[in-house]
Amino acid sequence: MRSLLVVLPALSFALGAFQVAGPAPAESRTIDARTTRNRAELRGTPTLTGKVSVGEESQPDDSIVVEFACRGSVRSAVAADAKGRFSLPLSPPGGQASTSRGISGTITAEHLDGCQLRAVLSGYRSDVIDLSKRETGGNPDVGTIVLHRDTNVEGALLSATTAGAPKDARKALEKARDSIRDKKYDAALAELKKAVRLYPKYAAALFELGRLYETLGNNTEARKTYEEAIAADPKFVRPLERLMMLAGLEGKSEEVATLSSRLIALDPNGFPIAYLSSAIANLNLGNWDASEKSAAGLVKLDTGHRFPKGEQILGVVLAQKQKWAESAVHLRLFLELVSDGADADAARRLLPDIEQRAQAARKQP
Repeated sequence: MRSLLVVLPALSFALGAFQVAGPAPAESRTIDARTTRNRAELRGTPTLTGKVSVGEESQPDDSIVVEFACRGSVRSAVAADAKGRFSLPLSPPGGQASTSRGISGTITAEHLDGCQLRAVLSGYRSDVIDLSKRETGGNPDVGTIVLHRDTNVEGALLSATTAGAPKDARKALEKARDSIRDKKYDAALAELKKAVRLYPKYAAALFELGRLYETLGNNTEARKTYEEAIAADPKFVRPLERLMMLAGLEGKSEEVATLSSRLIALDPNGFPIAYLSSAIANLNLGNWDASEKSAAGLVKLDTGHRFPKGEQILGVVLAQKQKWAESAVHLRLFLELVSDGADADAARRLLPDIEQRAQAARKQP
């Protein structure tokens, strides 16, 4: 294993390196569908517009992402606004497609064959809109994407405690969200504290308060508030996810392993980041079997290849277990998905040694 261990330190398996890029937690709705569309129209760029519906349930806040995927690969993603509306700009022919999962993105107008739109929300499965036969110059409205609750998921994206919140507490939470959108954080903080004072088990308000503390750089208070939200509603998955991410930023591998396991148990399909965090944490702890299981779970779940790191981690863990041929397969897949950067360079240096060991193992009687 000598040459393998020489390469491993070059791979960035620090937990904090795997936070998903995006806006600060409390600011995720400051750019909504209308703003995205207006900017696109100013550039003379055509757009696809529509709405996401969760049926008779209340529309969740800043959680629904609409993905544009072609032949199983996610090309772009936009966030729906507070009313479920979304607007996906199409770049002119020859334009660059965005590959990031965030507030806005663009796709190339002339390439819709084999493409689909779907919504992503933990605990729900999405209808799919087929764009293959769509004329890019026609009506931009694609209609409504309907999300259906997954009855097999124990965890919940919306807290059950919200139903018991008194009117004044609900009103304070809405005022806080409006203030957050306007970046009036002092006013938002006062309203959120009011909501929690009126209804101490208001898990949704506690979660928003934790996100605001994160935005203000006070991770200690954020952690405390997320723990209070989980105590109020143990099946509310959103504060659990944020606690896991904070633990990752702080490099607490054992805590990340525990929290990610809880999150996966509550919602096995809604949080690929939990599988990734678990794989990294257990890799750092030397728990090869647990890391392999989580990385394999991520690879299976991540059909859109938003987290190619899963292939790399799986390749490394399999190498540690001397499963050379399987390791080489996943490292090659990782390099197909990620061609640049330090991790790709390290994987390229590692792969020849893995392939040589795989070939030697095949020759053994």
